[in-house]
Amino acid sequence: MEDITTFFIILFIAGILWNTVSSILMAYELQRDHGGGKSLELRSLPWAYARPYQAYTTQAGGAPGSLYYHFLVSGLTTLVSGVVAILLIAG
Repeated sequence: MEDITTFFIILFIAGILWNTVSSILMAYELQRDHGGGKSLELRSLPWAYARPYQAYTTQAGGAPGSLYYHFLVSGLTTLVSGVVAILLIAG
């Protein structure tokens, strides 16, 4: 495997971890500040809290919270690096 393929595979794995951590932090912050959500739902679907978090932080501070942008950037990084890694492996 070439170095560039290995780089994109590592970037893909790091993006998955980054997205998971940011979504869990976002869900916990929303649950702490807003008081909503069930524990089981929080553990199984932390990505479902992205829109409510954006709406809550926009209402409270006028702009979406920084964790929302972490969630978006990490998701896009994961998608792009995954597609590039697949194309490099296949080609």
